Amino acid sequence: MELKIENGDYVRGPGGVLETVSGTEELMQRAAMRLATRRGEFVYDAALGSHLDMLKPDSTDAERRAFAMAQDALRPMPEISVLSAHVTTAGCTVTLLAGDVQKEVEVKR
Repeated sequence: MELKIENGDYVRGPGGVLETVSGTEELMQRAAMRLATRRGEFVYDAALGSHLDMLKPDSTDAERRAFAMAQDALRPMPEISVLSAHVTTAGCTVTLLAGDVQKEVEVKR
């Protein structure tokens, strides 16, 4: 069980109590954090993160590269599958699957 994070901040429930996530929601939150973190920026684990921030949206193989980068970032999480990756000028949208739950994660530049 982990604290729930939305838009980069902890989520508070009624009475100001911090909310938590578990199960598939926790897996998806961890995956989203791995995708959004630039590889090498997390001091305690330089291998954590992705290179999605390095994508150029106008390159001819941007979608294929984004898909491969997302798979690489999530390799330590075999419970999560990358279904697709779509590159935009603002960043990248990655569609993930965990069990029977599908989620889109937006990674901004």
